[in-house]
Order: sequence, then C-alpha cells, then structure tokens
Amino acid sequence: MTGNIFTELVKGYQKMRAISEMERISIHRLFSAFYNNDYLLINDILKNETLNNPYSKETLDKINFQHLDVTQKIFSRLSGGIYTNEPLRELIISENNVDENLSNVLRQVKYSMKVKDAFRKALYFNIIVAQPVYDYELKQMRIDIFTPDSFKVKTKDDYLVLDEISIEKARPDGSVYEAVWTETEHYLIEGNSKEKIAPPNNEQGKNPFGKLPFVVLRIEEGCDFFGEPNWNLLLNQKNLDIRLTDLNESELRNVHGIYHGINTRFPDNTRFSAGQLLQSPEAEGERVTSLNQLT
Repeated sequence: MTGNIFTELVKGYQKMRAISEMERISIHRLFSAFYNNDYLLINDILKNETLNNPYSKETLDKINFQHLDVTQKIFSRLSGGIYTNEPLRELIISENNVDENLSNVLRQVKYSMKVKDAFRKALYFNIIVAQPVYDYELKQMRIDIFTPDSFKVKTKDDYLVLDEISIEKARPDGSVYEAVWTETEHYLIEGNSKEKIAPPNNEQGKNPFGKLPFVVLRIEEGCDFFGEPNWNLLLNQKNLDIRLTDLNESELRNVHGIYHGINTRFPDNTRFSAGQLLQSPEAEGERVTSLNQLT
C-alpha cells in the first residue's frame, strides 16, 4: 500500500505512539516522586489533584500537605525474606576449580544490597533494568538500577525483549543527556539534539559486548514492555496524605471556632487564642455589644 493515505496513517500512528510514551513517562515520574519521597514534588502533585476537588485555590495557598511514607514500610516487609544471612556464591570454572575473585567483586558492587533494592523497586514499578558499569574515574565496578521514569525502549517483535534502550542521565553541572544502547551501538545524545556522540573511552561508538548489557526484572507481564505499576500502593499513599492533612487542618482551623462580632470595637486584625480574654467597656447610650462563637 503506497500513497498519501498510507503516509498519513503512518504519521498518525507515530504521533499516537509519541503521545502514549509521554503519558507513560509522566505516570512513572508520578510514581517515582512518591517512591523517592520528593516532598516538594509530592506537595505540588497533591495540590494540583485536589484543586477544586474539594479544596479551593485560596485554601491550597495556605496549606502544605503532610506526607507520611508507608510505602517503604510495606516494601521492607515484602522483601524482608530475600536474605537473612549473606548467601554463598561461587563461580565454578571447572571441577574443583572455583574463581576466588568473585566474592570480592560482589562485595565491591554491593551485590546483595542491589538485589534487595531492585526487588523493592520492581514491586512498585513492576519493572526495572540493571546494568553493570565500570567507573573509569573511581576505577571500580558498580551496578546501576534504573526505574521506568528514567528510560525509553524499543522492542523486538516480542514486545518483552529489548532491542534498544535510551537512559536519561544528568552530569554534576546539571546538563542532561541520553545514553543509548543497541546490540551494535553505544552513543550519547545531548539535550534535544539528535546527533550521535561517541561516549568517552569508546570513540567508535560501538557496543563492545555484542549484546545489551542489561538485566530486566519484571514482576508481571502486561500488554507492553513495562506492564502496570502498583497502583494500589500509590493511590493508598496519596489518599493517606490527603486525609492526614484534611484532619489536621480541620482541627487546627476549628479548635477555637469562628467568631461573629457586633459593635465590639475590636481592631480588624484582632485574633483570639486559648485563655485570652478581650473586653471593651460599654459606653453610655451604646447598644448592647455581643461576641458569639459559631460552632
């Protein structure tokens, strides 16, 4: 099938996929804010979601949401049985021949801790990818764990199998770039540029491994590569924060009641507090003065 109709269909499909990917990243960044306890972002998210539902803008301008993290407690409970004692791991090269360097390498990359971290994040996001990396500055190995808010993928015909991965990273100076891997290439993309830049220590921009150096941990398969994150945990966390704030603010703002004064002669900026008594002497011929608490 050729011609303008086919071309427009392809363009429409590509646009739809781009919008869908933007929405996916937005959702995973929402999950990431609560997982990482980014309070300023959490406060903004909750204010945006409760604007006129049920709070007015005037009310939201006066309050900040409380955040009590219960999600990490749940993960600690769910992942508590991964290790009780440090497991013994061996790399058997041949019969009666074991590589004794493995234990030191695993200890250096904090392997057991990384396994727990990966599992907890996977329980929340449903999927993570892990990459072993050699740090040329520190001259040592490490394991990086990436959550879905920080990477994009292209898959093979089997949508569960990676074909290309693009990871968003930031330098110490704040500049952002993407590290892209395929089975044959490894290159960087700076900012909004589309130009491929060879990474340091790899002037040809080739993938030296011949395959993607990533491990995928997926809790459940879904209708796409990422599957569904743990909505129940997120929604319950949000609901808890909103209810805690609502109860606290209601108590603080209603504990002394609302006052209605008639001819009190008090200044407009008068405020009442517990144990305080304000009196105004009655002038001759003045109407009866009253101050009532509205409950």
